[in-house]
Amino acid sequence: MLGLDKKPGNSAPAGSASRNAWTFSAAAILSAVLAINSLTYFHTPPASPAGGISAAAFSAGWNLCQGSSLHTSQPVDKDHAKQPSGSNPRDGIGGLPKHRAVVLRNATLLNGDGSISRAADIYMRGGVFSDPPSAAEFAKEDWIEVQVDGRYVTPGLVDQHSHAGVDSWPALWASDDTNEMTESPTMPQLRALDGFDPSDPAIAAINSGGVTSFLGLPGSGNLMGGEGYTYKSRRLPSNEVADMRMEAGDTSRTLRYMKMACGENPKRVYGSRHLLPGSRLGSAWGFRKQFAAARSHMHAQDDWCAAAGDAKQRYGHDDGARKALGGRFPEDLALESLVALLRGKVLLNVHCYETHDLEMMVRMSHEFGFKIQSFHHALEAWKVPALLARENISVALFADHWGYKKEAYGTSTRAGEILRAAGVDVAYKSDHPVLNSQHLIFEAAKAHHYGLDAADAIASVTTVPAKKLGLADRIGWIGRGYDADAVIWNAHPLTLGAHPVGVYVDGYQTSGKPLGKQTRAAAAIMKEFVPAELAMPAGQTTCPARSALYTVTNIRRLHANEDGPIENASIVVDRGIVSCVGKCEARGNIFDAGGGVATPGLIASLSQLGIGEISSEPSTRDGAAKDHAALYKDAGTRAADALRPSRDSKMLRAAVRAGVLRAEAVPANTGFVQGYGAVFRTGADDYTTADVRPSGLHVAIGDAARDDTLASSVSGQIAKLRQALRGSPETSAGWEPVLGGRKAAALVVHVNEANDIHRVLDLLDPLYNSRGVKLTIAGGAEAHLVADRLEALQALNVSVSVILNPARCMPSTWESRRCILPGQGGASRVGILRDAGVHVALAVAEAGETRDLMWEAGWALADAREHHEVVVVNQHPQQAPPSGRRAAAPDEADAVGWVTWNVADALGVKDVGRILVGQPANFVLYDGSPVDLRTHLLMVADRDGMGCHPRQE
Repeated sequence: MLGLDKKPGNSAPAGSASRNAWTFSAAAILSAVLAINSLTYFHTPPASPAGGISAAAFSAGWNLCQGSSLHTSQPVDKDHAKQPSGSNPRDGIGGLPKHRAVVLRNATLLNGDGSISRAADIYMRGGVFSDPPSAAEFAKEDWIEVQVDGRYVTPGLVDQHSHAGVDSWPALWASDDTNEMTESPTMPQLRALDGFDPSDPAIAAINSGGVTSFLGLPGSGNLMGGEGYTYKSRRLPSNEVADMRMEAGDTSRTLRYMKMACGENPKRVYGSRHLLPGSRLGSAWGFRKQFAAARSHMHAQDDWCAAAGDAKQRYGHDDGARKALGGRFPEDLALESLVALLRGKVLLNVHCYETHDLEMMVRMSHEFGFKIQSFHHALEAWKVPALLARENISVALFADHWGYKKEAYGTSTRAGEILRAAGVDVAYKSDHPVLNSQHLIFEAAKAHHYGLDAADAIASVTTVPAKKLGLADRIGWIGRGYDADAVIWNAHPLTLGAHPVGVYVDGYQTSGKPLGKQTRAAAAIMKEFVPAELAMPAGQTTCPARSALYTVTNIRRLHANEDGPIENASIVVDRGIVSCVGKCEARGNIFDAGGGVATPGLIASLSQLGIGEISSEPSTRDGAAKDHAALYKDAGTRAADALRPSRDSKMLRAAVRAGVLRAEAVPANTGFVQGYGAVFRTGADDYTTADVRPSGLHVAIGDAARDDTLASSVSGQIAKLRQALRGSPETSAGWEPVLGGRKAAALVVHVNEANDIHRVLDLLDPLYNSRGVKLTIAGGAEAHLVADRLEALQALNVSVSVILNPARCMPSTWESRRCILPGQGGASRVGILRDAGVHVALAVAEAGETRDLMWEAGWALADAREHHEVVVVNQHPQQAPPSGRRAAAPDEADAVGWVTWNVADALGVKDVGRILVGQPANFVLYDGSPVDLRTHLLMVADRDGMGCHPRQE
């Protein structure tokens, strides 16, 4: 195709054939070399004209040689104690209205290092925090006074790793500009700025979570992905990207950031196309080759400057010097950013997980003389803290998002604690939209739960990322002269479910609502935040792993089932079977709960637990059947046929140690019909001891099922479901369990869009009396929009359950774009559905998030309480709640039910999700409220025994 086989034409002169053949072959070889070089963006400086260069060219080149652009490194690791500039260059940009000075009165200031100042007044003027004005200045400047009423106030949070603006909500092909994975794996010349969309709806959500600044990066599909940029999370009236940038108003101080990636992502992207890199060996060579090209280019620039200097000295004037030079100053746009990195002018952030990948990048930095600022993701960094401390490289981590690929499998929940003890700076980040940056504070809160000091947890989302972005003299701290970015919280920010009630960027309020006196519920959670100490209860005796007879006593509150908590209770277990619940006489071994709280074992539904370990590794999971006709006819496959429970499974160990003692595995088939789920014991040795029970039939409506060759459209999926429920001859007896009258198995329909939910309800309404279909909506991102219809069905004694998955929705797809983000005040999906009498349960989206299940219930409870308080408080005192609405506020028992007995009922599985006399032991004991992040597990008790003080790996 390059013409290597082309013969010379008949018209060629005698003797020219061999020359033409040689010339063409040489041209072809040159073309091939150039093509190969273009794939890695290697460029040589263009040849200069004979006889020297122009005066203008010489002057421009010489200015570059003399200027700071070549020789001054970026200031890095600035400390917040250094004197800030005292002014905010962003003040008044972007068409903002006239700025008014603001004072937050009576705040509990929790600063970037975790230090606390009580009854503080925080002044914001001119876009910065300021000293208190004089009385005359205060009166003259017409200050806005906000009575904070003792609420916690922190600096604006800083997200060190985000793709907001380039990977926009909802996810559409047209707005996915995260990676350029085409010509080459090494493309440092790309700029995330050029794809940034200031209209991304996520930006407002991010801001409402208290994240006021973020580093927007290219993705990790390439070895060298390009440059990133820092932004303030506020869309301005001008709608211009330039006005959202941190440097807006002062381009003289522009910091530069670069994104690189090692490990699985580039290897998978290019290896799948049989291109380099297809291995870590190829990745390292790709890095070295491109760094070598940049270093050669840098040397050429330095040589030009030296030659120009010698010529100026020799000739004494520029005219002679320019004529002596053989070409212009070497410039190459494709290599400029990488050369700038080698000159110390770019802060490098590297996506890198495993220890050998981290070490490879450090080796590379030594070979080519560049500095790595931060390793991102870095889930195995805890194994090599000395290496990172020695190299002064920080890490930007997830708290416990893990297990989705092999390089994310070797994580530790104690990573932050271990790294800080070694002197490594630790930040927590979102990788938005992988995690919703709106909930960045939750990452810090979970890290604190797992052992990171509270001050370090606050710093991990304020001062540390600010420092590592070279911006710690502007953001991440509340003090005179710093940017006026502040967050008012409804509770201590490390409290489960805490969210902002007021956010300020550059002194302007960007989200929140007018603050009055705190309501009763809000005031109750503003009490002093004191981390709970994990200690053995004083009265505890032994806690053997296996005991024929034991009693758990002194349980302050026991949530056995939906009938309500039992106070001051006990549980007796005899040979693995519960023999007494409530007021029991102690028998056998005694475990004093020390006033703890007991719940049934949690149930993780809609999961791949037990049939898959690492989702990106086919050999570790069941896989998907591709015969859609057979799946439709036979009602899919059976998850029970693929179960591989084992104590060797890290996923299942994590579940058990989080109190998740049962899980529902769902076949991973794509298309309209998945098949029947299976509920099993997560702590089982193998299939024979897993107590496997069939759950519902799972089908999908919507975009997730469009690759079904029989039903590639929503209308086609609805048609197939209609046929099956009416007894289509195309279906077999596999569908009968969901049509079995009062004993029918649950039909679990995975559907998110409100109109699609309505159509499913339309389809099933006439069938309830004749077919007895028991419907459960799974996913349900927009289920709150059909709450009135679901309530009406309750009045007809027709129960429809909803399993929200994920529990905290994200409007990241077209079908979920109208879901309600938690923490934005006044509305809660769980609250709306609960008040409509809907049977609500919660699930987590990924197997690695299973240990968050109880915390997700706590999040939902916090949001539902706020929703309920807003609804009830705003009602006229004489006005009764709307028909069917419950006036009672949700409580801890509701939260427990959302992840236990409600799940069992939604799946149609009996005798699980409750603590029942005569049934196998299946309960969890906490040292405090299970919806409090300061609480830890004291015990997990299952059929085969008990485990005390389970600790996550």
